[in-house]
Amino acid sequence: MRLKQHIMLVLSLTLVMSIVASAAEVYVSPDGKKQASGSLIDPVADINQALDMAGSGGTVYLREGVYRQRITLLPKHSGTPDQMTTITAYGDEKPVLKGSNVLTGWKKVNANVWQHDNWPTASQQVYVDGKVLKQVGSQQVIGDVEDGMARRVVIGRDVSDLFAGSFYYDTTQQTMSVWLTDSSDPNDHVIEAGVRDYIIRPAHRATVRYVAVKNLTFRHANSSTPEIEKPYNYTMVTVGNDGLIENCDIQWGDFRGVMMGRNTKLINSTIANMGNTGVDASPRSPWLVSGCTITNNGHRQYLGWHCGGLKLIPDAYGTIEKCLISDNWGPGVWFDWSDTGGQIVIRNNRILNNRATQMVQGKIRHLDVAGIKIETSRNVLIYNNLIAGNDGNGIIVMASSAVEIFNNTFVGNKGFAAVQAGGVPRGAKKLGGGRTLDNINVINNIFYNNLTAYDVSLQFPVVGRTDKVTFKLNSDYNCYYRFGGPVQMHMGGTYTGFLPAFDELKTWQDQTGLDTHSVHADPRFIDASVENYQIGSDSPARDASVGFGQAWAPPMFDASIDLAGINRQRRWDLGAYESVNQRGQTSPVTIAPQQDGVLIDDALPAGLMSMDCSNHASDPRRFWLWEAVNPKPASGALCAKLIAEKDTLRLTGLDCGSPVSTSGYRILSALVWLDPQQTPSQMFLAIQTQVGQYRGSGFGF
Repeated sequence: MRLKQHIMLVLSLTLVMSIVASAAEVYVSPDGKKQASGSLIDPVADINQALDMAGSGGTVYLREGVYRQRITLLPKHSGTPDQMTTITAYGDEKPVLKGSNVLTGWKKVNANVWQHDNWPTASQQVYVDGKVLKQVGSQQVIGDVEDGMARRVVIGRDVSDLFAGSFYYDTTQQTMSVWLTDSSDPNDHVIEAGVRDYIIRPAHRATVRYVAVKNLTFRHANSSTPEIEKPYNYTMVTVGNDGLIENCDIQWGDFRGVMMGRNTKLINSTIANMGNTGVDASPRSPWLVSGCTITNNGHRQYLGWHCGGLKLIPDAYGTIEKCLISDNWGPGVWFDWSDTGGQIVIRNNRILNNRATQMVQGKIRHLDVAGIKIETSRNVLIYNNLIAGNDGNGIIVMASSAVEIFNNTFVGNKGFAAVQAGGVPRGAKKLGGGRTLDNINVINNIFYNNLTAYDVSLQFPVVGRTDKVTFKLNSDYNCYYRFGGPVQMHMGGTYTGFLPAFDELKTWQDQTGLDTHSVHADPRFIDASVENYQIGSDSPARDASVGFGQAWAPPMFDASIDLAGINRQRRWDLGAYESVNQRGQTSPVTIAPQQDGVLIDDALPAGLMSMDCSNHASDPRRFWLWEAVNPKPASGALCAKLIAEKDTLRLTGLDCGSPVSTSGYRILSALVWLDPQQTPSQMFLAIQTQVGQYRGSGFGF
């Protein structure tokens, strides 16, 4: 027995030594040679060749320059937990890996249009000196049509529909046509078109583990037309399982930027300007996305189908933390059918200005788009996030279970609700039914000047229904505040129609039993005008959270570090930020027009009114709210009466010309201020449109 153990030990040591011995450092340069040794002074040109030479656990260094090649990872390229196979930039150099080729030899067709013949690839994106052109027409690739429905906004049909700044690919003739923005000759520019369906990924059905990609720039994959189908199709960058993508810049692919393998980490990277989605993830294993910037993904405008910043489906779970997730077309974060019970954590992120593209009968709808969308999923923790300026909803929870929404700050979200929980009844994966909405907690949050119809909308059981699909919904220990008006609360949901709504916190508390410890008060941020949402020492949100260990506590979390990196102490404050030892500011009630108007001085005496025009036609709730700040204008009586006449706004007491039509606006905010030292002609009115811009009307505009 002792001899056998000795032999096994020798064999193990020999194996470890052989792995270490096979690992090497290999250098690659765009000017390298196939027969080179791979040394620093004698680099190879092909990254795949370098990986073969480096061996398991080796390091491939890329010198500065452009690489137009695909990297195909094989099982033999796998590293180990202790020594990953690494592809990285050499020193501070900036290698760029591109999925595009350069097009030259353009022929003039007419005064504006130029054509390139014999182009065999249905390129979905074309770049002029690095700037993307708009695509005309469709080649029916992934996402253009899915489930028999058009899923992408397609402009025009053929070459006759070209316009300045666009391109068209003719599949039959295999010709590429462009009309540059300034109608110039493309032969005088660098024209690149996507041709490679990926830049790095494992070979088809190959198991690759422990590969790290660091400090690299990726551009221009043509992933909508993959040569090989699953599991890693439609994606620019994938490194397999147990991998690492760190300090990388991944932009301007036509479909998806990163596919997270199992137990993979995506760290301190930028994933931006992808046509459909920034990040997706493999199912049934944890992964981590940390410190990343994920912005303007989905810019090809897919209509509510697999789009946005991160779309994670199916059975995906992991942690998203310390990221900026902004300006994506579609939800910023979207978990869909992630219901294995694996822990989902969304924490310490800034989730801002994500936009709606979902279409219903030719119109954009905001109902189930959000900064964060949790759909048919469970076991979710959402905390310490700033969720601001998003279309549709701040957070929407649809037919999901065990979702804890706590210590977040919601600001200026647009559409239906800052937090909406609904979406039932809903079928299961195989349409067997049975989805529920249950164990949803909305705790310790700050809701500040959201432009949604409601601050919170929770779908409670409909009277008379026998199916029990909704239970254990809770909202409490929150701080609500809207400029110049009351909170807006709603008992309803995506599929239930419009159930009772409440415009007073106390009424909501008395009739629902919810938010019994919540307050309607200005949270007194340090300076909301510069987006500093830390609360002051005099804030009513300070030390106002539910005490952990009492009736409510999430099942597993570490929320002790707030969004600003401050360690939470004592009894926690509400919102994403702990308070600082500085008095907060009283929230301004003026809104400066951003379009066709003039800047309104916040220091002047002012008042604000708002009208909710977003409700269903069957809901009679249509009203104006008015509140003036102190000191009131000397001639404030002139702007004291405001009425709505058949969806038309009139200011009484002052002749301000023709009434301003409010028809077609989803959310309206109107500002009126009067300088006591001036004549009544100095009244200003600003109306906020559906897209968040401001239209000025009245005297002074």
